[in-house]
Amino acid sequence: MSRNSASLSANQRQKVTELCAFTGASTTQAVTLLQHAGWSIEAAADAYFTYGFQIDGSGRQPGQSAYRLEPKVDTTKIDTWFQRYADEDDANLITDDGIVRFCADLGIDTQDFIVLGISWKMEASTMCVYTKDEWRRGMEKMGVDSVDALKRILPELREEISGNSFKELYMFCYDFGKEDGKKSLNHEMAIALWELLISGRNYPLYPQWISFIKSQETQYPFIPKDTWALLLDFFRQVDQNLNGYDEADAWPVAIDDFVTQLQGEYKK
Repeated sequence: MSRNSASLSANQRQKVTELCAFTGASTTQAVTLLQHAGWSIEAAADAYFTYGFQIDGSGRQPGQSAYRLEPKVDTTKIDTWFQRYADEDDANLITDDGIVRFCADLGIDTQDFIVLGISWKMEASTMCVYTKDEWRRGMEKMGVDSVDALKRILPELREEISGNSFKELYMFCYDFGKEDGKKSLNHEMAIALWELLISGRNYPLYPQWISFIKSQETQYPFIPKDTWALLLDFFRQVDQNLNGYDEADAWPVAIDDFVTQLQGEYKK
């Protein structure tokens, strides 16, 4: 037994031995699998044959296992799938027309919120463009190698990006939506992304914010990153009556201007 299993009970050590014998996993892998599976040998074995172990040295906290579970996918299938949508002039890119075909195959609209989630999984750098590396990275991360496989996990992905991963997706979209060479997100794209990302969420001040920012294109032709980031905090902290807003807080100028306008309207 390894040092990792030294603190295990006799029953747990026995399960590690049985799992190693059944699957061929190493002791370290078996301990990790069993811990994830609540010490169920059957569940751990199922996970082993469904997922593969890869060394993960990036972003690991001290004391965390160097192993992570990665869905097993056929990279050859992923690359063949990519070619179905690849651009005629550059086989290493999927561009607008290919993305339209991709969404049609998935049965979703190109303006569906889930498309941003897929792009986020790919860590795509440019809107309306997927490189071959981005495609492969995203599909491997999601554990899919066909359109049918991706269709099956869309409800799960939709739940993820609407819930715990929403802020991460939201912040990804800022850089994703920027024009090449620009440091900030332009006014029109910011509104389009807010309408995709936020319109369905329970943020009472959102409609008034959109009306305000649409009327301020000359004042705010570009949206700074701090405004983008802190707007989400503002929506979560401040209610429709502006309770929770403190002018002493370091809100971006656009948000302060928005509140000033609302306060003037409320006094009428």
